[in-house]
Amino acid sequence: DEDTHEVSRCGQLLTLTRMDFDILRVLMRESPRTVSQGQLESEVWENTPTNSDSLRAHIYRLRRAIDQPGHTSMIRTIHGVGYRLVPVDAV
Repeated sequence: DEDTHEVSRCGQLLTLTRMDFDILRVLMRESPRTVSQGQLESEVWENTPTNSDSLRAHIYRLRRAIDQPGHTSMIRTIHGVGYRLVPVDAV
């Protein structure tokens, strides 16, 4: 929910940082298309220079929050391209 910044999966409310929520928002908006690393960095960090390790760390944390044990991963890495969010019904 973009208005309340609440995220849930299977009825469980998840806790995300603002940055992780912003990354998820971009992935949701573009789903099921792949979002390039550059696009994510540009939109989330608003053209402030960052390094790829920072984005990877946020993706890692976002995966840990969303893809809890017993659930199939919804965030896919497309090596050399970027990331994409797979719709729940496609998981």
